[in-house]
Amino acid sequence: MTNLYLAASQSENHIPYTFAMTDTRVYSLEESLYHCLHNWRGVSQDFLCEPFIKWVEGSLGLGKIGATLREISRIESFSKRFVAFLSVVDYLPKESLVKLQRELDAWERRQVWEKLAEQGDFWATRGEGERAYSFYARALNYHEDAKLLNNAGVALMQMASYDEATKHFARASRLNPRNQQLKFNLIEAYIFAGAQEEAQNLLEEVAAKHPSHPEIFYFQAEIHFYNKSYFEAIKLYEKAAALHYDPQYIYKMCDCYMKMRLYDKALAAMQAVKVQDTAFLRKQAGYYAQAANVPMAVKSIEKALVGHINDVGLWITLAQYHRLDLDLGKASGAITKALSLSPENPAALLEQARIRKAQGRTKEYQGILNRILTRFKRDYREIV
Repeated sequence: MTNLYLAASQSENHIPYTFAMTDTRVYSLEESLYHCLHNWRGVSQDFLCEPFIKWVEGSLGLGKIGATLREISRIESFSKRFVAFLSVVDYLPKESLVKLQRELDAWERRQVWEKLAEQGDFWATRGEGERAYSFYARALNYHEDAKLLNNAGVALMQMASYDEATKHFARASRLNPRNQQLKFNLIEAYIFAGAQEEAQNLLEEVAAKHPSHPEIFYFQAEIHFYNKSYFEAIKLYEKAAALHYDPQYIYKMCDCYMKMRLYDKALAAMQAVKVQDTAFLRKQAGYYAQAANVPMAVKSIEKALVGHINDVGLWITLAQYHRLDLDLGKASGAITKALSLSPENPAALLEQARIRKAQGRTKEYQGILNRILTRFKRDYREIV
């Protein structure tokens, strides 16, 4: 005899719950369970948080299940707590839960520092340096190795904490002195920190062993770039590019031309990039915008959107360029699309505020700023 499985909530719900780390919205308990089953790392911090349980009780009207979730939240073991949560209703396949239980048990047995490092990696790959470093720093209290120190240094670079980054890269390099990349990372951190002498000394040390390595010329160029010696930097970027193709070398050479206001040369030079992908189009749009050719900047972003219609960042950038081009109608439309993809995105909200201000809608402008500030305070508390 076949069985009919009914949804836990029989009424239609229009109020979603958004998982913070994955930025995914769900509208039913079953949808949330499915999402958590397949994204357990991304929901490990908020799958049983108070806002989620209140959403289940309030928006879904599942008071009894909400009470059960509160009991489950008190289970000490993460793996047992998570599987109990997924089993709160008979919805997910038993074999999937058994398989996940084994995976979670293995994950839970890992040392604490590895779990913290994994969370740090999650945020670092998304450019969230401050969140990433909060996990790396805690991991370093339990364990210290070159990889963990390097990744913490990368997070600090994302935060523009260059002095602290140099300390982490230096310690990593001392632990693994044969790793050439760690030395290059340290050189880059020195340059951004303004420690030109230290950068030059370490560069000479590496160059003595690897005189023809393209990164040697690249970082020599970087030193000239940050000293505003753009012609010298261009020559060295060209040497690096001649030894090894890397679009970054070309982009940095173009940046030199832009600094000298040689916009046409920059736009011409970037044609040497072999794959004119989204990164290329973003960069090209930025160059056009700096050259005060905003309509062409708009066209570059629109071209990028053809294959990446759900890229929130591209929609935000498009809204910005439309605003700069004084086309506030199109700017508003683009930012509305961005916010439909990521309703709480702070960059999108900030651009929306700028558009509202340009439209003379002062109250809406102030309201959006207050919303951004409230989220910033909340996120800060979560990190601390």
